Amino acid sequence: MSDSDSATESRERPGTSLRAQGDDVEDEIDIAGLVTKLLSDRKNANVLCDLLRFIQTDDLDEEELFFTVGAIEKWFLQQIDDGFMKSSQVESKKKYGEWIAKQMKAFIGVMCQKASIEDYSDIIFPCLIRLYKLELETRTKHIETGKIIRKVATHLCSFEEDRIEEIEKFSEYLIHPDFVIELLRKMTDLMENYKDRNDVLAGNVLYLLQAISDVFPEEVLSDMNMSSRSSISIKSLKTAVQSFITSFLRRQLTDNLTKKVLVKMSVILPMCSNPLLLAGYIVGCYDSPNSSIAFLALSAIFTLVSEFNFEYPDFFQKVYRLLSDDVVYAANRVQVLHLINMFLQSPKLPVSFQYAFCKRLSRLALLAPTPVMIGIMPVIFNLIRSSQSLRLLINRPTADVADEDPYVHTAENVEDSRAAESCLWELESLRKHFVPEVKRLASKISTTLGRVDDPIPTDVTYMTMTQKVLDGQKNEEYPLAIDRPKCLISDDLFVEG
Repeated sequence: MSDSDSATESRERPGTSLRAQGDDVEDEIDIAGLVTKLLSDRKNANVLCDLLRFIQTDDLDEEELFFTVGAIEKWFLQQIDDGFMKSSQVESKKKYGEWIAKQMKAFIGVMCQKASIEDYSDIIFPCLIRLYKLELETRTKHIETGKIIRKVATHLCSFEEDRIEEIEKFSEYLIHPDFVIELLRKMTDLMENYKDRNDVLAGNVLYLLQAISDVFPEEVLSDMNMSSRSSISIKSLKTAVQSFITSFLRRQLTDNLTKKVLVKMSVILPMCSNPLLLAGYIVGCYDSPNSSIAFLALSAIFTLVSEFNFEYPDFFQKVYRLLSDDVVYAANRVQVLHLINMFLQSPKLPVSFQYAFCKRLSRLALLAPTPVMIGIMPVIFNLIRSSQSLRLLINRPTADVADEDPYVHTAENVEDSRAAESCLWELESLRKHFVPEVKRLASKISTTLGRVDDPIPTDVTYMTMTQKVLDGQKNEEYPLAIDRPKCLISDDLFVEG
């Protein structure tokens, strides 16, 4: 057998590696044998140094690394169970414990170094988390929990790599409040050191917050913590979340990132110890010249007002001003309609504003593209359904004749709009629309609206409208001739001259 064949055979043997020593000489190292030797007798503790060297020098493949890391972790656990990492008056035991502590420090250092390699992260991080948990339980003071949690935080809050898949893998640890608090504290320090924000970092941060929100407890019970010795309150958990998101928002964000943050505010605010501290940021977003950001900010302000007793004067007045003619042509118009529908269902909406919104939406429906008409009319009907007084815009007790509509569509203030003096003649006009779906919806104004709110469509386009008409047609055959032809070309077609 040639040297190359021997090398190949040894490589394929489980627990065996080849290490080059010179150009032509190769020594075979039995990883399985070294591990067995390490675990069998305490006298063979020096074998640990060889295994750590093999891990550090990239001499092990993925299978060998998994086997070796697991064996070393098991060996350390044995030493802790035997009490060698506790203080002792016996000099020999004391020195041996100091040596173990140094090897533990070296092991964690090598593991943190290897964790940066993507192929090894699935092996390294679970081991680091188990060591972190072991220190919480045993309090040896020799397992560097700070270094471990810092490595996890740096890995998940990457500035360059998408970590969504890794965050999903870490979700099993996010159910432990004591672990989450320490993780968020380290991430807060990272956010303070990062001088910039980009899409990758924002995506990782927001996905992590979503993952935490999915398992966020109403109260912290003792059995939820990673360690039975931990004593964590729900207030300290919410404080950690708020400190983290505040440090993230302290740097300037692009418009795109600002939209992503505002969309997640409904998830973030309930996890904060004092959501009103974020009100300044949200109100500042409302003042943005970008109408999309302004509407998303209003949605967050609405959450603060309705759920956290935030006093924000003229909220509905500002919503009314944002509802301009340009909204029906905006790229996010469907999302805006959903927000408007949510705002208008508030019991705090004054009657005068109900009239004004109903009239302005009716005018926008008359001016909007056909697909947007189908989205606006359900919002109008939901508003009328929730307030009996708005039925005066449809049927008044006396017939009044006016030369022109008293409603002032261009007025920015509700008080100047005179909406209560008008009627919904716009919907009456839409009953004669050439599109059947628009005509059908507009005709609901002359029927009983019922008690169930109309859903706001999310995918109405000219294409979907056309497809709906085509799908409703029957697949029938249409005759092209009076008499069914018997062949392609008949002799009767040819006439002699």
